[in-house]
Amino acid sequence: MGADAELAQTGDGYEIRGHGCVLADAVVECPATCAILEQLLRELTGGSVTERCDRTDRPSCRFSISPAA
Repeated sequence: MGADAELAQTGDGYEIRGHGCVLADAVVECPATCAILEQLLRELTGGSVTERCDRTDRPSCRFSISPAA
């Protein structure tokens, strides 16, 4: 979506770690924006996805993805 991000393998699966948030303005107005992306990633990967976004002064996206059971 235009932001720098990395995919890292974890003990439970994978984590998408964003460096910045292209949707920061939208998230300020509607925090559910992150939940929408969580659902989109769930549908695309077929795995269990948990949103762990950082909403501090420098917002960044973070999603944990575990394989489907």
